[in-house]
Amino acid sequence: MRLTASVRKSTVSPDTRSLLIIDHTLPDPSQDAGSDRLVRIARMAARLGYDTKVLGYADRQLVGIEDTSPDDLSLPPSVTPTDAVLTELVERAGTIWISRPEVAGRLMPSLSRLREGRRFVFDTVDLHYLRLSRQAKVSSSNQAARSSAAYRQLERHLLRTADCTVVVTPQEARALQTLEPAKIVAVIPTVQGTRITPVPPRADRSGLIFIGNYRHPPNVDAVRQLIEQIMPALWKELPGTTLTVVGNRLPPEIAAGLDSRITVAGWVEDLGPIVDGAVALAAPLRFGAGMNGKLCLAMAHGLPVVTTNLGAEGLDLVDGQNALVADDPEAFVHRCEHLITDAAQWAQLSETGKIHIDANYSVQALMQKLEDVLASP
Repeated sequence: MRLTASVRKSTVSPDTRSLLIIDHTLPDPSQDAGSDRLVRIARMAARLGYDTKVLGYADRQLVGIEDTSPDDLSLPPSVTPTDAVLTELVERAGTIWISRPEVAGRLMPSLSRLREGRRFVFDTVDLHYLRLSRQAKVSSSNQAARSSAAYRQLERHLLRTADCTVVVTPQEARALQTLEPAKIVAVIPTVQGTRITPVPPRADRSGLIFIGNYRHPPNVDAVRQLIEQIMPALWKELPGTTLTVVGNRLPPEIAAGLDSRITVAGWVEDLGPIVDGAVALAAPLRFGAGMNGKLCLAMAHGLPVVTTNLGAEGLDLVDGQNALVADDPEAFVHRCEHLITDAAQWAQLSETGKIHIDANYSVQALMQKLEDVLASP
């Protein structure tokens, strides 16, 4: 698909209340946290009064977003627009929001002649160069180090080119501002729905869970840590503890020959029963960037989490106050033990974690942040 590849200088006046969001494909919230966040942002923009459309660049699919609840993650039926329609949509948009560096890197040059009167927002989703740099340090991977350097160059170029760059954590904002102090960087974190039903009590729950899309290397590394280190150590004290691994595309070499106390659930359409049936979400993440949607989801539903400092990045979590946080594997195991055996601590973290997410990462908490980005001159 070539989107306005040889576009002329536009003679169309853009509509300042028209927003075009472009991602690689139409976002699918059932598959990954980035898609979940993008659909919520689109719904929020529509609620703010923007004529909002979402375009899948690679699959050439387009949807119009209606002013419904931002917690409604279902997308209306898509259409396949002609090149002329796509060009018209781009020209009419007052703000063009491009998600992910690969997409922005391909489209920003071809859209450069349309700058006058339009704002270009580059949404990093997560800061790729930072994630890959951390992966290189953990795994001693030369390939990850080379990829990090390439993405650093690309993301710095896009930061310079865009009118506003959006990241999901303050840590990422600080990283970009060291590269280009004069450029505008805004923080729009993961947006989480608010639970309205009662949280099932501890007595009705058992076992640990991990949720992830295993095309994402940090999730593969974390689940390997759980299976190979955390669970065997935990079983020495609590042999009846189970682990349920949820998500798409778990590598076959990890799924093969697992202990009977580990269940591979695969992709699950409705996470509610699994989240409501577990004692905790265990996420021993060692590298990554952005914000962890799995932690937000669990805490918003009253499920306590055990994670690392990197897993907690951007969430302002305090160990023992609204989550349990430990980097050392032995300490991580002890945190899991406490949460499984201490009903009072479980009840406290279930409540304080939910309050923390609702106060800082709910639709209500983030609507003004999005309005500030969209309304900026």
